[in-house]
Amino acid sequence: MYGPFALLERFPWARVRPAAEQGRQAGRLGVGVALALPLLLIFGALLSSADAGFAHALGHLWLPSQQLDEVFTSGLTLALWCGFAGALTYPALMALRPSLFPRAGDPGRLGLIEVGVPLGTLALLFVTFAALQLPTLLVGALPSGQTYASYIRRGYGELMTVAFLTLSVLLAAHSLLAPGLRRSLPYRALNAAVLLPLLVILAGAAQRWGLYTQAYGLSTIRVLGAAFLVWVTLTLGWLALCLWQGRAGRFAFPALLLGFGLLLGTTALNPGALIATHNLHRQTAAVTNDLRRTPQQANAWDLLNLGAGAVPAIVANLDVLAPGCGPAANCVTPQTIIDDLHDRYDAPRDPRAWNLAYARAHALVQGLPPRSPFSR
Repeated sequence: MYGPFALLERFPWARVRPAAEQGRQAGRLGVGVALALPLLLIFGALLSSADAGFAHALGHLWLPSQQLDEVFTSGLTLALWCGFAGALTYPALMALRPSLFPRAGDPGRLGLIEVGVPLGTLALLFVTFAALQLPTLLVGALPSGQTYASYIRRGYGELMTVAFLTLSVLLAAHSLLAPGLRRSLPYRALNAAVLLPLLVILAGAAQRWGLYTQAYGLSTIRVLGAAFLVWVTLTLGWLALCLWQGRAGRFAFPALLLGFGLLLGTTALNPGALIATHNLHRQTAAVTNDLRRTPQQANAWDLLNLGAGAVPAIVANLDVLAPGCGPAANCVTPQTIIDDLHDRYDAPRDPRAWNLAYARAHALVQGLPPRSPFSR
């Protein structure tokens, strides 16, 4: 990941950016357009993959969604390889011959035109996508003709990628902008134009997570997805404050601490116990809603694979997880679950790998009936 950023940092921008006093604004605009086109391609493809309605609207303006995906894949692959190769080659040349691009008096940073064109293009793209999302966001239901797999599970990932890439783009734009312009009102307005519609996009992502959870309950990936959504939202808020104050140098360390704090908080919540308790409650309480007409049935093996944290909920609900099912060959009985728990948690753990969840699971399993003599 270092390569593209090193290339941007050490690129001789002074040689491609015409001087302001020469009045060649067309050259500045050309640099801005050249920087905006990759952003338009990458973010446009991600947003079109996240929402079929946006892809349909974008297809009328440019390319069908199938061709857009192909262009995005090929263009992104080419850009990454060029960025890695260039970032490795250019610093090596600079180390061998530092005078290859002699430093001029001007630091060679970009101006508002070069930075404003890509940021303005990105803001316009976000505003268009957010406007198309507002009706769905206000209704709070799955759009007609959409499936959970295409609208929620896949779209959520694309929207999180958009938020994370926006974070990188804003940091890169700040580092490339001339220091004297970083506190200017036009630059602050550009950042606000990008971040405000992004809040609507993040609200849409949160709504998708809620719809999917209402329909299918919790899972490990959904809990982690929610934690990442919280982190990226708070981090973007912190970045907005740093950019407004012109102190982006203070951004990285608190953002890193915020990530570690959310990771520790998610671990302290005991995701295994949370998921097992939530899904078992949905089954025992026969929870139904507009997205699920029949109560959810918790799967015993899925809960067992959640780890030691889920064991207390499993032991307390053995009769729910293994109801009478007759002489079926693959029937899950309480004894089947008990045997599996003995296999997983009978042996005490090495003190070097001790944790509270495993200790509790081990103590609970010791109080269960012995394993079946026919179990392996």
